[in-house]
Amino acid sequence: MQLQTSAEGSLHRYSSTWDCVKQTYQHEGYRGFYKGLGASYLGIAESSLQLVLYERFKAMVQHYRYKHLLESNTNGALEIQMLESM
Repeated sequence: MQLQTSAEGSLHRYSSTWDCVKQTYQHEGYRGFYKGLGASYLGIAESSLQLVLYERFKAMVQHYRYKHLLESNTNGALEIQMLESM
């Protein structure tokens, strides 16, 4: 509803959320409510993959830092710094 436009430019196709639901059902049936579902699933998959990769790379950086702290026998910080996180 936020992106709705009309040929005249100033009039809106739907007057409310309920009006949008009624018109969608009248013109397209139940299938009209599920048209963008595939794109939504792809968006979720991309976000899930990004989170998994971020956590994996973060663990690799922590492992690398821990390994070098043990080898150098220093008392450095094990937490990831802001630039490493980016």
